[in-house]
This record gives sequence, structure tokens and C-alpha cells, in this order.
Amino acid sequence: MQKANAKWCFNETKKITKTGIVTEGGEQEFDLIVCATGFNTTFVPGWELVGRDGRRLDVEWKEIPQAYFSICAGTTPTYFMFVGPNCLIGHGSVPQMLAWTADYMLKWTKMAREHIK
Repeated sequence: MQKANAKWCFNETKKITKTGIVTEGGEQEFDLIVCATGFNTTFVPGWELVGRDGRRLDVEWKEIPQAYFSICAGTTPTYFMFVGPNCLIGHGSVPQMLAWTADYMLKWTKMAREHIK
């Protein structure tokens, strides 16, 4: 959106033509139109995840998803995630944050394996 040939448009879309989009501000021509709607941002996995005592993550996270350090779900101690609920990704280094998350996961897994032996 910082290029000279890009601009924000908040006008209502009237119709899509062979060459572009018609809004109340007129017609804009485009080489490519990308429709990106319907993203699932609930953090609920796409599969049924049942934790301790039969607790299900889709039920637990239906209203307010919460995770320890945005990595672990409370009822599923071996389910880890990157950039989960409550992740503070608004500033800082994303690759470094992902590396710290992976380090935590590996440390926890190693500790759990040693405990099981």
C-alpha cells in the first residue's frame, strides 16, 4: 500500500467488470483482483481436540481463547502452538519470538521425557 500505484478505497463496490471494479467513485481497472474474506481467527483447531477430563478446546475457546504464554492450552499439556491466543505480536522481532517459542516447546518436551523415564 506504499507504492505510488496503490491507494486505499473504502467506497462501496457496485459491480465487478472484465477489467476492474465499479464503485460509487467510478471504475478502477485492475490486472488482478484478490478476494480474501472469511478468515477463521478464533484460534480453535480445525479438528476436535479433547484434553484432560474430556474438556474440549472448541468449547473452552468459544468465547475467549486463552493460552499460557500464547503457546499452551490449559487442558492439553502436550499441545503447543506458535502465535496462539494472547500473543503480543504488535512489536519486536517475529523470527526471534518464534525461536523463543520453539525453545520453550523443546525444553518442555525434553523435561517431560526425562520425567517419564
